This record gives sequence, C-alpha cells and structure tokens, in this order.
Amino acid sequence: MVRHRGQWSTVCSYFWGATEATVVCKQLGCGGPHEDDLEAKASSFGAGSGKILLSQVRCFGKESTIWECNHPMWGISHCGHKDDVGVTCKDKRTGLSSDFRLVSDSQRCSGRVEMMFEGKWGALCHSHWDLQAANVLCRHLQCGTAVSISDGGNLGGKDLIWTDRFHCKGTESNLRECTNSVLGNGMCPDQATAKVTCSGTTESLRLVDGTSHCDGTLEVLQNDIWGRVADHEWDIKDAQVVCRQLQCGEVIDSFTLKRTEDRIVHWDRVLCTGSERDLNECSKTQLKSSDVSTDARGDVGVTCSESPSVQLVDGHGRCAGTVQVHHQGEWAWISSDSWTLANADVICRELRCGHAINATPVVKTGGGDLWLKGLRCAGHESKLRECPSSSWGPADSEDQEAAKIVCSDFTDLRLVGGANRCEGRLEIYYNGSWGSVCDKEMTPHTVSVLCGQLGCGSGGLYQGVTSDDAPSWLEFINCRSRDRSLSECPSSPWGRNMCSARAHIQCTREGSA
Repeated sequence: MVRHRGQWSTVCSYFWGATEATVVCKQLGCGGPHEDDLEAKASSFGAGSGKILLSQVRCFGKESTIWECNHPMWGISHCGHKDDVGVTCKDKRTGLSSDFRLVSDSQRCSGRVEMMFEGKWGALCHSHWDLQAANVLCRHLQCGTAVSISDGGNLGGKDLIWTDRFHCKGTESNLRECTNSVLGNGMCPDQATAKVTCSGTTESLRLVDGTSHCDGTLEVLQNDIWGRVADHEWDIKDAQVVCRQLQCGEVIDSFTLKRTEDRIVHWDRVLCTGSERDLNECSKTQLKSSDVSTDARGDVGVTCSESPSVQLVDGHGRCAGTVQVHHQGEWAWISSDSWTLANADVICRELRCGHAINATPVVKTGGGDLWLKGLRCAGHESKLRECPSSSWGPADSEDQEAAKIVCSDFTDLRLVGGANRCEGRLEIYYNGSWGSVCDKEMTPHTVSVLCGQLGCGSGGLYQGVTSDDAPSWLEFINCRSRDRSLSECPSSPWGRNMCSARAHIQCTREGSA
C-alpha cells in the first residue's frame, strides 16, 4: 500500500512487473522480489478497500523509491480492487521470503508485529510476545536491536490475530528458527496486538557463542569485519556499556575466555567510566583490522541481565529435562544436594514453562564437568541467578546426581485403549496429568500431525466415540497446513472440560502393544 496526503491506498496491477516489484523491495530494504512476483498478477493477499490512488506505474529499475517511477496523476485509476497488486520480497541476507513485518504509518523499524500464515497476514498477540523474540525480528528486518515492546492496540475484531508464542534464545536469525507453541493459548486476551520499536541502527558490536544476544564473546565491527576485544584492563564498567548499548539490562558478569585459535583482534585496553551509551565513546587502543593475535591474551566475555541463565536438556520438549546453568561461557550441571521444589519453580518460571510438577535426581557419570552446588531459592525469584548458592567446581564424585525437573507446561500425547500404541483414545499430558480431547470432528491434517509425532505413520482415521462425562483438557485441536507438531496447533484454552464425545484415532502404522 502507498500513502498520499494522509490516505492509504492499494496500487493497481496495470503495467506492473518484476521491475516495479524490485523497486518496492529496494525501498523497503527487503532485498529483491520473490520468484512468484516476477510477473504481473493480482494480489494474492486479498482485495483492498477504498479509493485506488495509484495505477499504471512504470519503473526503469534504477529508482530508489516507487515515487520516482512514472505514473499518471494521483487518484486517476480505472481499476477495481480485484486488480490490486501484491509483492513478496526476499530477505537481503538470507534470500528467503519474510513471513513477518512491522506495520506503521511512517516508520519501517517500528510498528505492529504481523505474520504471514497460509497466505494471510495477521497480527501477533501482545501477551504472547517477549523481548527475545522482538530482538530476533529486529535483526531479521535489518533494524538493529529491540528497544521496547508494547501493546499495539486493539483491532476491533476486524482483523486476524495469530496466537503463536515464539520461544527464542535471541541468537536465531529468523523467528522461524525459534520454538513455536500455540496449543492451549486460546484467544488473544483483549485482542491486544504486539508492537515492537527497534533501534533502526546497524549493530557495531555483538555478543557471540553465548546463550543469547545478551551473553557471549564480545566482537566489534571495523570496516565490515568483525573482530574480538583483548582483555587488557577490561573490567565491569566496560561490560556495563556493552549491556546498555545492546539494550540488555544490567551487567551480570565480565570474564575472560581463553584463546583457542588465531583470530582477528580490533581493540585492546578499553577504558570506560561506565556511563557511556556506546563503546566507541570509551578510550581504547585500536589495532589494524588485518592483525591476527598470536599471543596469550584472552577474549572478553560479557553476561547481561536479559540473557537466559538456564536450559533443560535430555528431555522431551523444552519444559522437561535435566537442568543446566550458564556460567562464564560454560554450561554447568546443578547438584541435586539440598534440591527443593522451590528451586524447580524458579527454573520453570524463567523458562516460561509454568510451575514445577516434580524434581528428581539423575546420575551423571564422570567428574570433569562444572557443577553448581548448594543452590537455595526461596521460590519467588524471577531468574535462577538471583538465588544464593555455595560454590562452583568439579563433581564431588564420579557419579554425581544432577537435578531433573518437569514443569506444568510440559506436554505429551498418547493413544490408549486400542489394540496397539498407534490406535485408541487420544490423551494429552499437561499440568502433571493425562486428559482426553472432546473433539467431535478433526481434520485429516490434524490426525496426520498427531500420528507423525507418535511415530505411527503419516496419517490415520478419526472417530468421535460417545463416552461418559469424564473431564478432558481440550475441547478441540485444529492443526494448520504448516504445523508439524502438537505444540504448534491452535486449540481451545487449557481447562477441565466436560464432553459427550472423546477423540479416538487409528493411525496408518501399527505399533507394538
């Protein structure tokens, strides 16, 4: 759409072609047009409304904006909205079509967050959005880092709102690389949409090889080449400037990483007061961009408060597994000595996985790993790093017990009551217990997703079986064409529902009984 004298308008597809699409993508900073847009065609995004103000656009390809192309006077058009033109651009860095955009009246790097799904643009929900996901989106759109997230307003029920929740670490290049959950989210509360304000500036420094964009080894950009910073005279005040510049909160730790290979080093002897907004404002020794360090100087590492401190491994899904905590560039196990459910509650809360269902020890053989010992959380902390502990160090024995937890948002599925594990009543594990699904009908693709996740083939048959009024977790599940796992499928909200028919499935591949 184009804006003229305060009014937004679609563009007529008369004379529209690859050259015009190229100029539009160039103007938006979105690379070139997708292959599907190399020929003029009516928009596949649906018809617009109101008066059509621009038509018969003709570009030569050298223009930087669509306004520089030839066209008749504004407002002169004989088109109908069936002739509205649409364009899909490729991301400049990845060459992939972008499924995400920021919608604003005037700013490219700030606005309501929208996602393309099954050919339809819809806003994302504010309550399901966080700063880690916003940072991934800002970098993908070449808009720097996320400055803030806010309520993008109520669309009044007229437009589509997707309830997808993206669980990002912050190191991903695209939101599609993040774990996505929709199951149980229900409707968007108050129809409040997500809004992001990005810095809009090119990043001149970054933290790499860490848990997120707010943790890792420091690199600075010089003449389009990324290089490290040596640790001579580096201290916590220098690290504070890094965290502030990256919009990553307060500094938690500043540390030195041993050099493992030859690498480019741009700066040495950085000296900050701690109040600077940009690391370039600090005193420093600047080395030649071609210099390769071969001495024993270490690389600088920084951990900021907005970086995640824990992860769960060796489990089924992101909300169950053995706990690891990040410390000075390493993942460490947590000793299960003095382990309590309060510790587990803090971890589940930090991972946005609800509350703890259980916490059990698991033996980790070998004593060479790093361990956190004597963890003592009160249970009200928002992050694990806020809890006191006794020490860091190697294992006390060859068979040290680590902490393993299951959070309430952990989900699983099974089929019960059939001749084998690939047929029977559908049950879902949530909040520590199994429950059925009150679905009177289910699409073939939904059945295919469920059977595939169970390892029971690529399809199956659904039937609703009359039952007693036993409570069930969900009223319905409806997987979309791109969904490949149960957690990605839209459904009714979680709750104990009473139903007269429970979902039964028979998958195409039989399993052992």
